[in-house]
Amino acid sequence: MNIGNLLNGLTFTDAEIETFVSEELPKWKKECDANENGNLSFHQSAFGNSIKELLLLAIAIKYAKRSGKGITVISGDMETPVATEIR
Repeated sequence: MNIGNLLNGLTFTDAEIETFVSEELPKWKKECDANENGNLSFHQSAFGNSIKELLLLAIAIKYAKRSGKGITVISGDMETPVATEIR
């Protein structure tokens, strides 16, 4: 899947989100599909600052939400992390 082609459309169908997560974020998909506690956490450093990384972050959150999961983003250094919940 070409990121440039996806950005031109500006919107994503559920099928495109599913395909994108399957191809680019297979571990995330597995956790969303299998995690029974309803909440997933990740550190902000899991994603970078490039357009592709920011798009991946947005799609990861969208997919998790669609899967009925809450998201906690942990920021700061690992010694004094701060958690922000996305509902």
